[in-house]
Amino acid sequence: MEQGVSRYVRLVAASLIMICTGIIYMWSVFNAGVSAALPGMSPTDVSDFAFTSSIMITLFSVGALCGGRLQDKFGPKIVIIIGSICFGLGVFATSFTIDMGPAPTWLTFGVIGGFAVGCTYNSAIPCIQKWFPDKINVCSGIIVCCFGLATVVFTPVAQMLIDANGIRATFQILGVVFAVVCLVASIFIKNPEAGWLPEGYVPATSKSNISQVQVPFSKAIKTRQLWIIMLTLWFITAGYFCINPILRQLGIERGLDESLANGIVMACGLGLAVGRFAVPFFVNVLRGRRNTALTLAILVCVVSIGLMFAQGIAFMVLVFLLAAFAGAPGATYSPWTAENFGLKNQGANYGFVMIGTGLSSLISFRLCNQVIAPMFGGLGATGVAVNTALYFIVSLVFAVVSVLLLLAFKTYKEKNAEAAAE
Repeated sequence: MEQGVSRYVRLVAASLIMICTGIIYMWSVFNAGVSAALPGMSPTDVSDFAFTSSIMITLFSVGALCGGRLQDKFGPKIVIIIGSICFGLGVFATSFTIDMGPAPTWLTFGVIGGFAVGCTYNSAIPCIQKWFPDKINVCSGIIVCCFGLATVVFTPVAQMLIDANGIRATFQILGVVFAVVCLVASIFIKNPEAGWLPEGYVPATSKSNISQVQVPFSKAIKTRQLWIIMLTLWFITAGYFCINPILRQLGIERGLDESLANGIVMACGLGLAVGRFAVPFFVNVLRGRRNTALTLAILVCVVSIGLMFAQGIAFMVLVFLLAAFAGAPGATYSPWTAENFGLKNQGANYGFVMIGTGLSSLISFRLCNQVIAPMFGGLGATGVAVNTALYFIVSLVFAVVSVLLLLAFKTYKEKNAEAAAE
């Protein structure tokens, strides 16, 4: 039996929270508004503001680890309520900090907003999975897909608000709206009672490919498998994070007009959503999650080569594919971690894996714009490297390293099951 509110209502509520908090991926739209509101910025200033996106996603990873542990202890509702308030406040406060320079904006939108999004994200997903033990792959795919769809939904809305009211008022409006929507949705977020199961559902008694050995984090972190999973998550997503903060500006540099430049942000968000929803259905076809990760790494290599030369619409299509292949690990790496180390300590083990996302966001873009670009022509007026192929050369190198690591990967086999289960 359902416990009060239908579990499908709870799924819709969690999906709304994901759509709102998914603006973590659309800073490039805001960055263009900041540049317009603050004329006279140097290319370095533009690049520094663009780095806000990387900081937000880095703190998202930290918040996901902390939020997952907090919701285990206190329940998802209180964590989502606090996270929603902090998220809204961070976005709202950014309307004031942009005039103070990049560093204060890093704090409000990046640190406060990013950490709050991470806490909310990793509280809503485990909660909804408990309501759908019979459809866990489908409901997980829907929620993660909604997180990626945020850029598709809000890019035109944000641009319309920026054009009509300016960037400062846009941050204020969105901050309030997002906080209110997430707070209302949080009313429907709660865990089912212990032992609850959907009517007519009988858990499978046969073993799945999820490890039956429960490896604690203190032991898992000493294995090469956990490190390879974390590092390949970093390296496969690096190409996406190299360009995410400057998607709109990069699109213009590659021949897109203003309207299509916003479209590339939406295409990227759609790619994230499609990759996360569709790729899990191919795991069995590809004979396992390691082979799936290897396939994704190879595809990122191929797309990165094409992006070195593509212009116009072809560039937009390839960015969509890059986002799809780089975003798919968000849906497949969690069960891959459990496949090796079990579900009991999944919060800590997968929390460590998600550090790869944070490192990718923090380092990839900065590496391109602040280290490599000055060696090959520097930055243009929009804060984009003069030689735009540099971003995709870096993407290719990281993806090749992923391929090599994945070829060396072997599923973890615990020799002493009793010791691992302690």
